[in-house]
Amino acid sequence: MKRKCVSVGSVLLVAVCSLTFPAQASQTITWKAQALWSASELPYETFVEFCGRVEELTNGRLKITPYPAGAIVPTFECLDAVRHNILQAMHQWPGYWTGKNPAFAPISDLVAAWRHPWEVDAFYHYRGGLDLLNEIYKPFGVHCVGVTYWGMESMPSKKPVGRIEDFKGLKFRAPHGMAAKLLSKLGASVVILPGSEVYSALDKG
Repeated sequence: MKRKCVSVGSVLLVAVCSLTFPAQASQTITWKAQALWSASELPYETFVEFCGRVEELTNGRLKITPYPAGAIVPTFECLDAVRHNILQAMHQWPGYWTGKNPAFAPISDLVAAWRHPWEVDAFYHYRGGLDLLNEIYKPFGVHCVGVTYWGMESMPSKKPVGRIEDFKGLKFRAPHGMAAKLLSKLGASVVILPGSEVYSALDKG
């Protein structure tokens, strides 16, 4: 059996898959795939729907069982889990792996650079972004086959933020990479948390 790497998924969410194909082509391929999102979030529901569509469109040949954030491994360990075949796929944000390669940061999120989703789409699909991302993923034995993204994000805060000075001393959740560095330079106290833990952390103070 030859080991190959394939990928299903997203960036600014990336889904990456690593698998060993069965010896018989007629055998069902089963994957475990962990998402960035908690089970109660709408993006997770769409990921569950995606996995169901894959099974339907492959006539049951490929069955992907989706899991919410943290169900099998902590979110920040997903890349290693796919690399070592604990998971065979992930629906994640590549900026989480900035500590493994700093290049994951700018390709995942150029802070305040994109105004519209179509600009990101153009970068990934028409300006070589997906190829660059896969070049970064290659040493980890995984491959991204698709990306998803969204529009402008909100910045919920318990304290009004209207000026640069208002960031000083503010305990601020951010993902790894450029956003965290920018907020630190603005004087915020940055807490690194995966996306699925943001609202519970706000609720607990």
